[in-house]
Amino acid sequence: MSRVRLLILTGLFMGLAGFLLGVGFLFQVNVPVEAFLARQGTSQTLINAAMIGIIILWALTTAWITRWFFRKILCREKPPLLVIYLILGILVLLATVVFYFLLTTGSPLIARLQGSVSEPAEHFTFGPYPDKPRLQELKAEGYEGVISLLSPMIPFEKILLEEEIEHGKQIGITIHSLPMLPWVSENQESIQRAMELAESSDKRYYVHCYLGKHRADLIKRVLMGQETENEETQEYIYKTRLERGRLCFYQDSRIIIGPYPTDEEWFHLIQRGQFLEIIADLDPDNPGDLIWIIREQKNCQEMGLKYTVMPVRKQGNEYQGLSELANYIADSQHKVYVHGFLITEKNHLLDGFLRGGDFEHMGKPYPDRLQRGEVFRVSYNLFLGPRPVAGEQDLLKKAGITHIEELDLKENMSPAGAATYIQTLPPTRGVYFFYGFPSPDYCSQVASILYNRYYGLNLDNIPPSIGGHAVDRITERLLVGRQPTAAELRTLAEKGVRTVVQLEETELPSDKNLDLIKQTVEAEGMRFELLYRTEDGLVCDRYDSPIGKSGPLERQ
Repeated sequence: MSRVRLLILTGLFMGLAGFLLGVGFLFQVNVPVEAFLARQGTSQTLINAAMIGIIILWALTTAWITRWFFRKILCREKPPLLVIYLILGILVLLATVVFYFLLTTGSPLIARLQGSVSEPAEHFTFGPYPDKPRLQELKAEGYEGVISLLSPMIPFEKILLEEEIEHGKQIGITIHSLPMLPWVSENQESIQRAMELAESSDKRYYVHCYLGKHRADLIKRVLMGQETENEETQEYIYKTRLERGRLCFYQDSRIIIGPYPTDEEWFHLIQRGQFLEIIADLDPDNPGDLIWIIREQKNCQEMGLKYTVMPVRKQGNEYQGLSELANYIADSQHKVYVHGFLITEKNHLLDGFLRGGDFEHMGKPYPDRLQRGEVFRVSYNLFLGPRPVAGEQDLLKKAGITHIEELDLKENMSPAGAATYIQTLPPTRGVYFFYGFPSPDYCSQVASILYNRYYGLNLDNIPPSIGGHAVDRITERLLVGRQPTAAELRTLAEKGVRTVVQLEETELPSDKNLDLIKQTVEAEGMRFELLYRTEDGLVCDRYDSPIGKSGPLERQ
C-alpha cells in the first residue's frame, strides 16, 4: 500500500472515530460531569479544567484507537482491504446518522438532552436552539431578536447557525451571532457584546446555545447582573468563597473583602453585587500586579464603577499602607469590594481592624496555651482562654492583648449564649482576651461558635434534616428548611447559626405561638426575625430585643 494511500486511510479513520467518540464523550461524560460539579457548587474555573481534562482524554483515546488501526490493520504485509473499507464504511454510516441527529434539533433524542426554557427576567428568555416554527412563535410573542451562541468552528453548529440566520431573515427577527466555545475559551468578546445588547433593556431577547445549558447558563449569569426587576434594590445572596479564597462581610455586607475574582466571578459577584466602588490593594510598581490592575480598571470603566488602588506593601513585619486602606474603607459610606490577589495575613489584620482591633497590637505571636488550658484565637482582635495565673497577664500583653477581662456569665448559660454575650459587649477598640468560662471544653465551644458566626458555617457539621425535612445549604451563611424543634435549635446554635428567620403569610392565621418560638430561639443565644410574605415581597419585623443589639465584636 502506497504511503499516500496509507496516510489518507489513517486520516479518514481518525476523523471519523474522533467525531463519534467526541459526540459520545460530550453527551455521556462532559454533560453529566459538568452538571454534577455545578450541583456541588464548583467554580466555573475548576469546571472548565475538568472539562479540558475530559477533552484531553478524548484526544488520547482517539489517538490510541487510530494507532491500533494503523499498526494492526493498515501496516500488515497484506492489508485486508475488504475489512478496511468495511470498517470505514461502518464509521461513515454511523457518523452520517449521528450528524443528521445533531442537525435534527426537534427529534425526541435531542429533546431529552436539551435544557428547559427559563425566563428569569422580563427581557430575557434562555433555552435551546430554536427551529423555524419556534422563531415564528418568538416573533409573535414580541421578541426583538435572538442571541445565538452557536460557534461556526463546530461543524454541525455552523450549519445550524446559517439556517437560523436565514430563517430569521424570512420571519423578520434579528439573529445576533455571539459565538462561544464551551470550556476551552473565556469568550470575553461575546460576553461583552451580550452586555451591550442588554443595555437596551426595553427589548426582549431569546438567548440560546445548542442544548440551552452550558453557554446559555453563563450568559444568563452575566446578563442577570444587569437586569433589574423593579426600581428597588434587590438583595443578592453572595457566595462565601471564591476561587482564590474566602469572602468576609461587614456592616450588613456594605463592605466585602476577598481575593481577586476570576472573570466569571467578576461578573457574578461584582456586577450583581451592586457595588459602587472596587478597592484594590495591589501594587502598581509591581509588574505582576500592574497587569491585574489594568485589566480590572478596564472592567470598572465599562461598568461605570469607581476604581481605587491603595497599594499595601510588606516591609519587614509591617504592612505599609494598611492603616490608610482600613480608614478609607471604614469612612466610606457606600458599598465596596476590597481585595488583593490572594488571602494573606494583611486580610486577617484588616478583618481584625474592622471588628474593633488596632494595627499597633494585632498580629504578634501569642501563646497557644496557658497553665490552666488552651488559648483560642477567634480573630486577630479576639482571644478566649483560661484565667491567667501570676505572670501570664504580662505574657498576654507582650502578645498584643490590650484588654484582659473576666466574663460575668449567667449560671447554665449555653455556649451560644456566651458567644452572643461577648458579641454585644460595649465597644472599645483594641485586642481582647476573655476568660471566666466554666470549663476548657465550654471555652472551645464558644470559640468555635464565634468563628463560625464570623467566617461562615462548616456545612459538613450541619444536620442533613431539620423538622423532618432536608436542609437546603444555600451558602455557608444561609440555611433553608422547616421549623426546628427545641433540640434542633440548640444544635443549630452550637454550630454557629446566629439568626433564625420565621416566614409567615399575612393573610393566613398562624397556628404557631410566635412569642414562644421567639423565646425558645433567644434562650439558645440566637436572634429571631419574622418575615411576612406579601404581594409586594417580604416585610421584616425585627423584635425589639437586647439580643438584636450589636457590640464591637458582632458579626458584620
